[in-house]
Amino acid sequence: MKQTVPFWKVRWFLSRKSLSSAIALVLLGWALGDRAFGRPIADNSLGADSSRVESVSGMNFQIHGGAQRGRNLFHSLQRLDVERGGSVFFVPNAGVRTILTRVTGDRRSEIRGHAGGCGEMPT
Repeated sequence: MKQTVPFWKVRWFLSRKSLSSAIALVLLGWALGDRAFGRPIADNSLGADSSRVESVSGMNFQIHGGAQRGRNLFHSLQRLDVERGGSVFFVPNAGVRTILTRVTGDRRSEIRGHAGGCGEMPT
């Protein structure tokens, strides 16, 4: 004779499985939430004057290029992510007084380290 499991027991088991999956997702998000995913990413909206992202070491980057207009230097980035403990430095051309940067991507940027500075990165 075939034994059947009562419906309420199946429903209880499935709800427990869903709850454990939800808890696992929350814990995963919490564990990964301390990191900024990625790195600075330049876009190509400035054509030949596009910004160039150069990895210096690990989580440290320099941004070169950009469009210089008078004493202003314009950068356009798809994302500007800076991990905790990392840094991004904008390296100006000669004669630049002001650096202006826009972020054009559809995802938010995470700045948890140091972004800014001008010139070469400190060692």
